[in-house]
Amino acid sequence: MPWLKTGDNAALYPAVMKALVLGDDRTVNELFGWLARCMLQSAAFTTDYLVDPGTASLMGGARTTELIRIGKTTGLIVGEKDIGGFTHLELIADPEFMHMRLAAEIAAERQRKNDNTNPLVTAVVRMRDGDQCRWCGVVTWWGPGDRKSARSGTYDHLNPVTKTDQKATAETLVVACRSCNSSRQAAETWDRPLLTPPSPPHYSPASAEFIAKHLGITVVVARDQRAGSQSVNANSSGPAASRGTRTHDHPHTGEGDEHSSGPATGRGTRTATPATPAPPIDRFPVDPRGAGSRFTGSGRDGPGSGQDRSGLVGTGRDGPGQAGTARAGGRRSRRRGRRRSA
Repeated sequence: MPWLKTGDNAALYPAVMKALVLGDDRTVNELFGWLARCMLQSAAFTTDYLVDPGTASLMGGARTTELIRIGKTTGLIVGEKDIGGFTHLELIADPEFMHMRLAAEIAAERQRKNDNTNPLVTAVVRMRDGDQCRWCGVVTWWGPGDRKSARSGTYDHLNPVTKTDQKATAETLVVACRSCNSSRQAAETWDRPLLTPPSPPHYSPASAEFIAKHLGITVVVARDQRAGSQSVNANSSGPAASRGTRTHDHPHTGEGDEHSSGPATGRGTRTATPATPAPPIDRFPVDPRGAGSRFTGSGRDGPGSGQDRSGLVGTGRDGPGQAGTARAGGRRSRRRGRRRSA
């Protein structure tokens, strides 16, 4: 949308203060107010610092001719342009004084929004590139949540919209992380090469749903998805953006897990191994009468009444126990064993 901004020291702008030599303090205030009103009209109608003679007369009244003369002398009016047989005043374009959005900038922003919200184009781009940034290779985030983080997914125009009137196509649009997209727009030169499309692409559930909705094509979601996050796919091409390659046998195995093989090496390569199942436990048959079983469990499975003076007392959940005599009325262990059927 159109807007006009003034610099912090616009009221004391050197060209404005020159009006003190050509008049007095009232002349300075009159000139500043007239220029500000003309600038506002130019910004609202996106005429790019050009003011038609009618607007200049409306804002200046009987003093218009004198204000134009002072404006030209001080350098606040930099020239004149003949448009449609009428002489338009060209006002100074300096962000330190007053800065407005140009018509080309507004048109480019509207075109960019139209391109980014056109699913017939963006769905094709997402299917080709998956979730990986085509500049740095990091896996971007397209799901719900924070869409302003450096790794959130965006669409980047390879051809600057301000230099072309053509709509974006799948060939001129790529997936990019917000960090690379912003840096590329802000940089005067961008020397990072464009990466080739990954093979196979890394698809998050959000991207798979988006592609299926707009293209009717079902894609395979990456195996390394976790709830609320996206990690680097080991099969994706391109650099892993300092995340390292990781494979997981269990979705909840992380750094420092007791089942991880080898020391946790931070961001390096890591392979998690599944937990080894415990061997089966041999049990003595339990007498339903509660006597003569020759076995007193320390958990929930043992009689625990203290009346059976068997020669075997259990220790731990399912351990074979140790030889000895059970104490009558003894306390049950704090660790309860798993209930098992006889």
